[in-house]
Amino acid sequence: MDHTLRILKDALIDHNVLNTAQVQTYSKEAEKSAVLFKDYLLQNHIITERQLLICLSQSQKIEIVELKKLEIDAALIQKVPVKIAYYYKFIPIKIEKDVITVASAIPSEVKLQDEIRVYLGLDVKVVLALQSEVLDAFKRYYGFASDTIERIMEKESYKQDFIAQSDH
Repeated sequence: MDHTLRILKDALIDHNVLNTAQVQTYSKEAEKSAVLFKDYLLQNHIITERQLLICLSQSQKIEIVELKKLEIDAALIQKVPVKIAYYYKFIPIKIEKDVITVASAIPSEVKLQDEIRVYLGLDVKVVLALQSEVLDAFKRYYGFASDTIERIMEKESYKQDFIAQSDH
């Protein structure tokens, strides 16, 4: 099982959002539906995006930010190519000394942080933000038309679902 998925399932159980039986049931249903577990829970209104974020934040001890309340420097956005930000699903929010702080809807694995570190030449600090706010920030700061991002996200979600299903 993917490390991030294990973290999510454990967080939901540990914070009494779902019990073990529910996690197992919904996981099987998500697999049958060929969607990611997280997406299944959100699409079926089993949990809210905010509940998900709070669970992940508390279990991983990661700060939550509200992207819609932040003003991100355009120079910072220009330092991080959109293909990198999109690929790793983050929005850069600040650089202090040699550390870039990025907001993401999911806590990234160490391997991903290492890849970002190598590409950008900066240490990485991850904070959490609502997925909807990350999407809005892509539109706002990278100038994407909303339909373009949504098409990219849908294709990427389909690819991730396909890959996740083929791993079983």
